[in-house]
Amino acid sequence: MRRLCTLGLALGLLAGCSRGPEPPRLVVVVVVDQMRADYLDRFGPAATGGLRRILDQGTVFRQARFAHAMTGTAPGHATLVTGADPRVHGIFEKEWLDPSTWELSECTRDPSTRVLGPGEPTPGESPRLLMASTLGDWLRKAREDSRVFSVALKPRAAVLMGGHRANAAYWFSRQRLLFTSSTYYLPELPAWVREFNETEVPRFRGRSWEPIGPLEAYEDSREDDFAGEYDGINTGFPHDFHVEPGDDPVRAYANALSYSPFGDDLTIRFARWLTQRESLGQDDTPDLLFLGASSADFVGHLYGPWSQEVRDYYLHLDAYLERGFTWLDSYVGEGRYVLVLTSDHGVAMLPEEARRRGLSAERVRHEEYREDMTWAGETVQEALGLPRSPIRGVSHEGLYLDYRALAVAGVSLEQLERELEATLLQLPYVERVFTRDVLRAEPDGSDPLLDSFRRSYVDGRAPHVMMLHTSHWVVDTFPGGTDHGTPYAYDTHVPLAIVGPGWEARSVDEPVDMVDLAPTLAAQLGVAPAETARGRDLRKLVR
Repeated sequence: MRRLCTLGLALGLLAGCSRGPEPPRLVVVVVVDQMRADYLDRFGPAATGGLRRILDQGTVFRQARFAHAMTGTAPGHATLVTGADPRVHGIFEKEWLDPSTWELSECTRDPSTRVLGPGEPTPGESPRLLMASTLGDWLRKAREDSRVFSVALKPRAAVLMGGHRANAAYWFSRQRLLFTSSTYYLPELPAWVREFNETEVPRFRGRSWEPIGPLEAYEDSREDDFAGEYDGINTGFPHDFHVEPGDDPVRAYANALSYSPFGDDLTIRFARWLTQRESLGQDDTPDLLFLGASSADFVGHLYGPWSQEVRDYYLHLDAYLERGFTWLDSYVGEGRYVLVLTSDHGVAMLPEEARRRGLSAERVRHEEYREDMTWAGETVQEALGLPRSPIRGVSHEGLYLDYRALAVAGVSLEQLERELEATLLQLPYVERVFTRDVLRAEPDGSDPLLDSFRRSYVDGRAPHVMMLHTSHWVVDTFPGGTDHGTPYAYDTHVPLAIVGPGWEARSVDEPVDMVDLAPTLAAQLGVAPAETARGRDLRKLVR
């Protein structure tokens, strides 16, 4: 019997050896909102901190892209953690009209929960509308004692990254000026979060955003004073966030944090507190931390990718990341954690910048866009003899239709869609139009642009008609700045770099789909991804 036991133990050890190296103690996924892939090449040479370490020590996938068309914060974060397309995980945008009620649904708003912390009770946030499981869910299912946390300024970023089974997701309340969570995760805020809010959140009060780099660090950026930025007036350094008489001090400080590097500095500080107070990465049971750098998106929207502000933001981020690396080396241990740097989407140039480079580009204000959609509805109504406009709702991505008017007029769905497509294509910023029946089909590879919209289409949530806007044309609410949300390369091509055990310093040029990230990390953590994930294990590319 003793011999059999010894033999069994030996076989068990051999089986253990066949599983490969032990998983890292901690995986940190840093999602820099709106970081374009070319930023690594543009800003890398001037980097001396964390970005430099990533480029020198990490595996950098140079051709990483999202395959879906509607490249926004919510679908990007959801795709990164589920390994699935929006048509599967259900989050194609941050909000949508419910065609059954014509009411607005926000992707993470959950009236059945409430926001934690002081102040009047308000509806909370949760992942209840996320239709697929996530990397954190897979880890918690396989290892119940693993810990999963997420943090970002934006609630939708934090909630979607954390998934259904996160120990907690934290975000910054601009109304309350504190990091918070909801009753979906916790009955109340932990004492350490309350302490952080009291001691750390006020640290940037009275600060102005001044450039930190030498003048030569901004040489590849355009002039600081550029009319297409922000409001056309406050376009140059320094950016003063001091409260003026009559200003709402809460809103002013929230803006100071959001529209400067300070917001992501604060988020990274919170992540460090979280890691230490929750004892992440302190034993051989792997933990998972998602960190969303949301200020990058706020800054990018206002000033655009070729601005001195965006350049300066990444000089700050370089320093913040190095501070994080140094602390993780000490607290978790060198070689015991993996850090991922990636993004949820890219961004277009300012139309004014694009025109200066010889490209056809214009700015379409949201009011003009809605007027054009009203015109399209009335034109189709008159052409087909409908009792009312067939357009019931307008979103940035497309149109929600009221099909009930068709039966009254004896008009077929095919007639309506054909007439609406022809009408919309008369607008100078509409390149292609995709109707519901076409979008419902599975991607088949015959038309890459159509496939990207099919990957974004969620039946029962997405607009019935989707439009591809003309490249470099920006349809937006603000008088200046820029936007994202298209299948063009400047929106889909993002950085992906992984540093840590199992990842050597190298550059990989093979095309990578961003659905590959979650299955790759799952494999390194030794857990199985869900069947809904269509991505692959990227480690096979670098072996």
